[in-house]
Amino acid sequence: MAQSAWNTQFFDGRVFPKKPGHSAEIAAGATPPAMYTQPAALTDRGRMLGLASITLRTATLLFSIVAITMMSLDKEVRRVSAFSFISVKFTDLSAYIFLVSMNAIVCAYSMTQLLHTILLLMSGKAFPQPVVSLGVLTYTCDQVLSFSLMAASAAGAAAAVILRKGEIGLSCSSYNILQFCAKSEAAVATSFISFMFIAVCNSFSAYRLFQQLNVP
Repeated sequence: MAQSAWNTQFFDGRVFPKKPGHSAEIAAGATPPAMYTQPAALTDRGRMLGLASITLRTATLLFSIVAITMMSLDKEVRRVSAFSFISVKFTDLSAYIFLVSMNAIVCAYSMTQLLHTILLLMSGKAFPQPVVSLGVLTYTCDQVLSFSLMAASAAGAAAAVILRKGEIGLSCSSYNILQFCAKSEAAVATSFISFMFIAVCNSFSAYRLFQQLNVP
C-alpha cells in the first residue's frame, strides 16, 4: 500500500531541531518579553547639552520679546503745522511688520523647545534611539527660523537706514521723529542678538542630530 502523506517524515511525530533565529517558545502563563526598549538614563553629557540648550532658548526668547515690545510700543506724534500732525508707528513700514512677525514666531517656537527640554531634564530619561525624526524636525525648524529672523533683521536695518536718510519721503530729522527712529533701531539691534542665539541653537541641534545618526 502506498505511503500516505500523513505517514511521511513530516507527520510521524519526530521533532526537528529549530533553526537559528527562531524565537523561543513562551510557556503557558508566562509574561512575554517586552517588544521595546526602555529609555536610557540621561547621561551627564546629555544633561550639560540640555542645560546649554535651555540657556540659549531662554536668551532667544527674551531678546525676541524685547524686540517685539520695543517695536510695538514705538509711536510718535509730531506737529507739522498749526493744524496738521504726523503720527509714525511701526506698521507704517512693511520691514518693521516683518521683523515683529518673525520675532513673534521665534518666541512661540523657543517657548515650545524650552518646555520640551525642561520636561526632558526633569524626567531624567533620554529619548529612545529611533526618535531621529524629532531631531531632524528640530534642526530644520532652527535652520529655517534662524535664516528668516536674519532676513527680517536685515530688512529692518535697511529700513532704519533709509529712514535716517529720508529716501522714502519721511526723514527722522525733517519731521523730528528722532525718538521713533532711535527706538526702532534699538529693536532691530535686539532682533539681531536674538538671531545670533538661535543660530547657536541651530549648531547644537545639528550636533545632537549627528550624534543620533552616529555620524563621526
